[in-house]
Amino acid sequence: MASGTQQKNGTQIVWFSFGGKRRTMRLGKGLTTAQRVTFQANIQRMVDLVGAGFPIDVDLLAWVETLSDRHADYLARIGLVARRSRFTFASLVDAHLKRHKNQGSAQSTIDHLKVAGANLVEFFGADTPIEITRQQVDLFERWLRTHGKKPRSGDERGPLAPGTVALRLRRAKEFYQTAKLNGWKPGPNCCTFDHCKSKHVKDTSRDTYIPFTDWERVLSYVDRADVRLALALVRIVGISPSTVPTVKWTDWDFDRSILTVERHKTGVVCRIPIYDELLDYYWAAYELAEPGEVYCHLFARGVSQTTWKERLTRAARLAEVPLWPKPFINARASAAWDLLSCRPLQEATSVLGHSPSVMLQHYRRDEHVRQSARSSALHFPDYSQKRSAKRSAPIVSDSPNLAYLKANIAKNAGPSLWASLGVPAGLGTMLPEGAEGAAIEPTKQEAKRTTAKKAERKAKRAADSSNQAKKSQL
Repeated sequence: MASGTQQKNGTQIVWFSFGGKRRTMRLGKGLTTAQRVTFQANIQRMVDLVGAGFPIDVDLLAWVETLSDRHADYLARIGLVARRSRFTFASLVDAHLKRHKNQGSAQSTIDHLKVAGANLVEFFGADTPIEITRQQVDLFERWLRTHGKKPRSGDERGPLAPGTVALRLRRAKEFYQTAKLNGWKPGPNCCTFDHCKSKHVKDTSRDTYIPFTDWERVLSYVDRADVRLALALVRIVGISPSTVPTVKWTDWDFDRSILTVERHKTGVVCRIPIYDELLDYYWAAYELAEPGEVYCHLFARGVSQTTWKERLTRAARLAEVPLWPKPFINARASAAWDLLSCRPLQEATSVLGHSPSVMLQHYRRDEHVRQSARSSALHFPDYSQKRSAKRSAPIVSDSPNLAYLKANIAKNAGPSLWASLGVPAGLGTMLPEGAEGAAIEPTKQEAKRTTAKKAERKAKRAADSSNQAKKSQL
């Protein structure tokens, strides 16, 4: 049986037998005799259950969680209970990242968690236990507001925006949630960022509307045709720079005038109508592409978003157009506002990859922006109208997709056929008149440019082969 006593100095001591040995636990001076007797009874119940091979009751496990770390570690060391989880900031960051990777979170989310975890490790230390006080959390928040931004070069750090600080604090709270899921119990004075109010801070710079005339003027100062096509996709249909490298030439389906794009962040496959504004940029890049190229934008593979912004900044400076606060975010939002101004909601959500609720929440909040977008919106054509010669040029009479449509359009006419093909709503009448015939011949200007380019490539190959022959003779 467990027993105990109180020494002359007020220290409470408990003795019990476990594992063939007599154990001693010093409880300190803060307990009363009644609390020590309760401690004795609970210890004896645990010894009896473990000795008989039965699991410990839930109420006993809950009582163990109320013990101090020193007493809980002693019970775990002799084998009565499981050892408590101990986390340092470095191990906590690793555990949280591993949890998100196992859940299949987006790579952009994992990258942001790495940044938030690096802030915690840098401020508190990698080997520091995560038991911190509220005063330390307040100092960490103040550090984020004044020195949280890591410089690109040099040692001088800068402040973070209020919205970014709120997001970093919310991420820190998520780290502690992972610790709790792994069995960690905060002490009475431990702070887990619960008092930090992560209020939504509206960034008005995200609501800047970019007229397409200004964007087109900037594109005219971009040298490469594939870069112009990439930036046109960013503004016209809202493709993010991280998604641009994945666009292939085979993704452009002119049989249905649909561009199929897989979003890099979410993995959502979007079917985007090939609008008139994209055609000139497409043909200019297509004619300059080398034979056998798979991707439309070879330069973009491995290029960071900072490099994208530097290219755009240089072109805007040459065009004498003031650079927008957040160019790529503003371009995507402007594309959404244009679509909402003159196209059905279902088509707009299909282009941008959003749900209708998210679309209306984020892109219909400012009336003055919607009015400016409506007054200068792009030409998003109604597909019941006859398409232009450029749009219809790639259609051929022996196309498998066109043959399938011709065979089934009569008996399956209506939205059901187009829904089964994955075409957005409103595109059921997109086949132009006379599409059953042969392909429409390109214009004289297009044929002349293509012929000149082919002749230039042929002359270059002949010159290279002659130079190589001369070198072999030498």
